[in-house]
Order: sequence, then C-alpha cells, then structure tokens
Amino acid sequence: MSDKYKKLPKWADAFFDAFAKYGSQEAARKVAEKSGGPKSPSSISNWKRYSDAFRLELDKARIRHGELLEAELTRRAMHGRPEQVIYRGQIAYQRNPSTGQLLRDENEQFIPVVIRKYSDALLTLKLRAELPEKYGGTDQLAMVAMRDAKDHEDHEAPSKEEFKKRLRKLREVRKAELVVLDGGKSS
Repeated sequence: MSDKYKKLPKWADAFFDAFAKYGSQEAARKVAEKSGGPKSPSSISNWKRYSDAFRLELDKARIRHGELLEAELTRRAMHGRPEQVIYRGQIAYQRNPSTGQLLRDENEQFIPVVIRKYSDALLTLKLRAELPEKYGGTDQLAMVAMRDAKDHEDHEAPSKEEFKKRLRKLREVRKAELVVLDGGKSS
C-alpha cells in the first residue's frame, strides 16, 4: 500500500458529508472535487480499496445517510406531507365561510386548500422494522427466532429441530394476535 492512502485527504470530510446527505458516491465525489478532490470515480475506488480509514469513514457516512432516510420515512408516515386539493382539474382555494369569497394571503395571492397526506405503506414498513414479532412476515419471524436463540443462556445456535419448533411457536403467537386484532374473524 502506498503512503498516499495512510492519511485521509483534505477533501475527505466534504466527500463523507456529501455522501451522508445524498447517499451517492458520485454526487459526493462531485462535491469533493470542488474542494480539490478526485476528478475520477476510480480514485474513490482506490481509496476504498487501499485505505481502512476511508472505508471506516464511508461506513459512518452510510449510517448517517440511513438515519436521514429513516427520519424522512418517519416524517412522511406519521406527520404526513401537505398536498393541494384539485377539484375538477383546478386547484381549490379557501373561501370565507360567511361570504363565500376567495381568501387571499398577505401578498394578495389566493390561498389554496391544502390537506395532509399520510403514507400507510411507510408506516407499515416502519412497524415491520420496529416490531417484526408483531407486524413482520415469516422472514422477520425467522430473524426473531435466531435472535432469541442467540440470547439463550448457552449462546449456541439451536439445532434445526429447535429452530423449527421456535419458529412454529412464533407463528402460532402471531396468528393468535391477528385473530384478536381481527375480532376473532381470522381462521
């Protein structure tokens, strides 16, 4: 390994910050290029190949990017996003309930009717990630069974039979929870 890769370059902080923000090595490289960073993607590949410190910082930036994505997912799922109401192909505007006249803002622009849209799909995804035992599918149940096995006192992986037994038990518990949630209608 060349001495070049022993110490992180001056442009590295700009690269890692941009990667954390955009989640793209190419976008991060372009930002770093403005700080004297590499003009070629192959330079980033070389840094990843030869520098343990670079790989470590890139992993940290990847985690920061994942946290940003998770925060955005939570915001959209739980807090929603504003969306203008369209009625008969036109933007709907707020009206004075007494007079029926269109309302204007401080700039004399009409004020659109805005509703808050939530994402049930993102909320479901978040629930499956946070509570796989309750909201996940079979693959999540298998992960839970393995996690429980690792938490067991002997800290050894369970036998195949023991694993199947634990997975069956988790499925039974989940099925019972679904029956309760469904008001006893599930079969």
